[in-house]
Amino acid sequence: KVSVKEGYTPLTAVKANGKRLTPVKGLYTIKNILSDVDITVEGVNIKTYKVTVNCTNNGSVDKQSETVNHGSDLEIKVTPDNGFAPKATVNGKTAEIENGVLKIENITENIVVDIMFEAQKYTVEIVNPENGKITADTTEPAHGEKVTLKVIANKGYEVKGILVNGQKVTDKDSYALEITENIRVEALIEKTQTDGEKVP
Repeated sequence: KVSVKEGYTPLTAVKANGKRLTPVKGLYTIKNILSDVDITVEGVNIKTYKVTVNCTNNGSVDKQSETVNHGSDLEIKVTPDNGFAPKATVNGKTAEIENGVLKIENITENIVVDIMFEAQKYTVEIVNPENGKITADTTEPAHGEKVTLKVIANKGYEVKGILVNGQKVTDKDSYALEITENIRVEALIEKTQTDGEKVP
């Protein structure tokens, strides 16, 4: 009886001294053995599978398509562009990317890998002044998203500028910037000075 291990293709022939044997109920019989017999098994090969890697924009991978043997492992290096984070699925199921590497273990079927790169999210921290209010059109922007900041002073006060991460970016009451990090927004507000009046 000839058994083929899992992960190998079915045999196509069993031969004794080059002559094909015909199995009966799965058993191969050699009759009247009078000398050494050379048994050969044909058609048994390790199975191979195709790994297809799909990748969106804003990053790259080091493999596109691979053919691997049954039971093999495969590592795919994933490199996102600045400001983007990678996500992966393997045959539709979420897979973990650790230290920039997606590892697929014990491959036993054809596989489709989808790598997606999503813009990182940042926070806009608003520190409202005592005599006014700061607004932002979003406080959770994605990488590269433009955010507009506006300052409204209370009656009797005027805006003297906007600070982002401690740095003055404008003397005006509004400012737009492209976000590439978390930011903290503050405002400079002073009491309105009227004619003949000095601001303490």
